[in-house]
Amino acid sequence: MVEADRLCDRIAVVDHGKIIALDTPRGLRTLLPAEAGIDVVLEGGRPQEAPFAALPGAEKVDVAEAGEGRWRVRVYGGGERLAPAALAAAEADGHALVELRRLEGSLEDVFVHLTGREMR
Repeated sequence: MVEADRLCDRIAVVDHGKIIALDTPRGLRTLLPAEAGIDVVLEGGRPQEAPFAALPGAEKVDVAEAGEGRWRVRVYGGGERLAPAALAAAEADGHALVELRRLEGSLEDVFVHLTGREMR
C-alpha cells in the first residue's frame, strides 16, 4: 500500500469484486472521518462509544469486533492527549489493552474504513 501511495496516480478499492472507491491517493484519504487518530484493540466485553467520543480531540468513534473476544476501537481526531485519554477511558471501563497504534490516514486505513475488514 505504501508503494501504491507513492507510485500511483489513481487507485481503486475493490471489495467482493466491486469497485467501491476510485480516486487519487490523497482523494481516498479524504474519505476517512479524520486523517489522524488511534486504533485500540481491547479485551473485556464490548466497549461503549460514549467515553471515547468524549475524549479531547475525538471527532468520530467506530467500535467493531476484532475476533477472539477482542474489540477494535478507532478514535478519529487529533491531539497529543488522545492516546493517553483513550487508555484511561478503557481502563476505567474494565478493558485490557491488547494493541495501540496511531492512524495517520494511510491507504490501508482507507481500505479498512470502507470495507470493515483488515487487509490480507
